[in-house]
Amino acid sequence: MKDIMDLHTHTVASGHAYNTIYEMARSASERGLSLLGITDHGPAMKSGVPANYFNNFKMLPRELYGIKLMFGCELNILDYDGKIDLPQSMLEKQDFTVASIHKPLYTIGTVSQNTKAYISAMQNPYIQIIGHPDDADIPVDYEELVCAAKENHVC
Repeated sequence: MKDIMDLHTHTVASGHAYNTIYEMARSASERGLSLLGITDHGPAMKSGVPANYFNNFKMLPRELYGIKLMFGCELNILDYDGKIDLPQSMLEKQDFTVASIHKPLYTIGTVSQNTKAYISAMQNPYIQIIGHPDDADIPVDYEELVCAAKENHVC
């Protein structure tokens, strides 16, 4: 199977990545991808970017090196109710979003609590992707998660 896209990527803006959007697009082109999604960390993450960063995507090119670019945010799921770190008014301006649990920002709970956090986030109509739900340190009920993802049209 050939990879055609990468939708969970971080630029130097996220603080722990090492490439610019231009460098990432060039690399995606060299790898034969057709679509690259830029999803820097939301503002609650220590290495995240200020919320206003996510308002500026309209200024960026939509294609580089033959690669279609989409811009969004890797949102941080902050609690068991699926609260995230950008307001709805900003979410609607993103091409797409990824919602993830990151241990520094989230108190790891029971399987039921962690599963509820992911599912509650999935119910937000502006969330299309759940990021790294396979983190072994954050136990979840995968069957329940998959059923909820299907029901909410979330990857």
